[in-house]
Amino acid sequence: MTTEEFKMRCRGLQAERLAELLLCSRWSIDKYRTGSPIPEKVARRVDELDKLLEQFCRTNFPDE
Repeated sequence: MTTEEFKMRCRGLQAERLAELLLCSRWSIDKYRTGSPIPEKVARRVDELDKLLEQFCRTNFPDE
């Protein structure tokens, strides 16, 4: 996962909340957003979170 993909999939989420969801530190989130390599386990969690958010939006906001 690239930094741009990470930013795109996690847009709008505060670093502190995102760190809780991805089971890592806020410091790590800041590193990933500025270009540090993203570990595979974090990338998998981002993918899962992205899918859950899409499903939530489809379910709760069907017209948008």
